[in-house]
Amino acid sequence: MKKLLFLLLPFLFAGCMNIDYVGKKFAPTENVRYVENTDQVPMDDYTLIGRFTVKARPMYHPYDVEEAILEEAREYGGDLLCLTKSGIDSFSVYTTNSQEFGAPKAEDRKISAEEKEKFGSISPLSSRSAVKQRQVFHYLLYKKTDELNRLLGY
Repeated sequence: MKKLLFLLLPFLFAGCMNIDYVGKKFAPTENVRYVENTDQVPMDDYTLIGRFTVKARPMYHPYDVEEAILEEAREYGGDLLCLTKSGIDSFSVYTTNSQEFGAPKAEDRKISAEEKEKFGSISPLSSRSAVKQRQVFHYLLYKKTDELNRLLGY
């Protein structure tokens, strides 16, 4: 049972995490160096080959996103992955109106004289407004320049 859960876990996460890649693809690599700032990228040794954009629900821990993107970087043949930007993106605003659920209108609700005296006039039942959010991460994928030149025949 645990093996089945372990095998299905990537498919469960894949439905809630969207990874977009724009760039070149090379033979898969085994090791990808990870840095969190472009200042840490030795530009003489690496060449930019692509960009990742990851959109994930807030339930994902950034380490889970990092593991998923490192796996993708290995698949695309990258040697260095650099996080350039991360943040929260609000992508949908919705309102739950109390009237939609059959709540009585303020004028139709009956309250006692004591309640009216204590709380004042009858107010409508509240509506709830909410925002759907997702985490957004931007990465750059680099390949070793000497390896890239060898692959391209330079």
